[in-house]
Amino acid sequence: MTTLAPLLLTFCSLVCIAGCARDSSHSAPSPPPPNPQTSAVPPSTQQFTPAPMTYDLPTLARAYNGFGLRLLSHLQKQFPLQNTFISPMSIAMALAMTYNGARGETERAMAETLGVPGMSRHTLNQLNQTVLENLANADNSVDLTIANSLWARHDIPFVPAFLSAVRAAYRAELANVNFLAPDTCPRINRWVEQATRNRITDLIQPADLNEETILILINAIYFKGKWERPFDPAATQELPFTCANGAVKQHPFMAQSARFHYHQDHQVQIVRLPYGKGRLSMRVILPAPGVRITDILATLDEARWRAWNDALQSREGTVKLPRFKMEYAAELTAPLSALGMAIAFDRQRADFRDMATIRERICISAVRHKAFIEVNEEGTEAAAATGVVMARVTAIMPTERFMMICDRPFLYAICDDETGLLLFLGTVQQL
Repeated sequence: MTTLAPLLLTFCSLVCIAGCARDSSHSAPSPPPPNPQTSAVPPSTQQFTPAPMTYDLPTLARAYNGFGLRLLSHLQKQFPLQNTFISPMSIAMALAMTYNGARGETERAMAETLGVPGMSRHTLNQLNQTVLENLANADNSVDLTIANSLWARHDIPFVPAFLSAVRAAYRAELANVNFLAPDTCPRINRWVEQATRNRITDLIQPADLNEETILILINAIYFKGKWERPFDPAATQELPFTCANGAVKQHPFMAQSARFHYHQDHQVQIVRLPYGKGRLSMRVILPAPGVRITDILATLDEARWRAWNDALQSREGTVKLPRFKMEYAAELTAPLSALGMAIAFDRQRADFRDMATIRERICISAVRHKAFIEVNEEGTEAAAATGVVMARVTAIMPTERFMMICDRPFLYAICDDETGLLLFLGTVQQL
């Protein structure tokens, strides 16, 4: 299996189903280039020098996938009975754009959190640009779009090299705005809505925009794909689903008997469900009876994820999967700090001097993430968006036929099987 698939899974949100709750303007025009008289950034006394290492697209896919799995585990641990759904790809790409403005220990911490501690900005930008180009042509029978944008305070002297690098590598649209104007927040959110086919709304909150806000970096991703082999609606039937809290709920289950790529060990059953022409797919990971989602996530790293995918073999069997639809939202300051980049949020220590030439210190004030997914007999629709808000600181296998009935909490992911990228990751804890 090639390494683009894991990266696609990073784009896909990891969803954990635990309890039995209820189902849950045009792109901004590019303004004139920055003022050519913007002064140079003063030299850093703690410039981060990446270690000499070789990086390629498979390496980036492994890094982003590992980051996504660590983040999902942290989020699920906080609320073990709730559904969780994120797009590792969206979060990683928004942070990668932000990384272009970091220096010193802040740059180092962000690189380590993303899993690319020895990678230069230039290499990271080149690889992300390759990812965007690759995924743009992943499968013409599947709708997969990724968009980036920069919303810059109109009177801040941003470093030209920062803006040009992000705009070029990430195809990011740039708009100069007044964050105190009442129409700015709705305007930003309209861009997100359009980029996600109206599936992600109100990503940025009015409270995020104040006198300290200088820049918002946004990634949006949208996916809609039909199953390579659609489920027959006539085979869908009500079956009991046991939630993470022990409650049992009747829910519509889709069913299909065919040949699947499948793996089973003492802890999990895993099946691959392809979309379109087969490059993009969903992985459904069903823990064995008595094994909790949080137990699986506690030891699930990128190496184990890769081993699971390598172990998939073609098998005849039956899959019964519940239809589901859910939305998820999280502010990621605490989780990202716990994963190692607390300094980027620290108003006294953050170093983003390569972003803008102002006297005040610059830090990340919020990282907002929203995701949506709907899975039915026809296929899957998923969307996610991530907004990084920057602020200036003005104060301190066997061969027998298998049976896989997902009637209890399970994990799932949407992947690009060519690159190995995880586009979405999620858990279903409740329906």
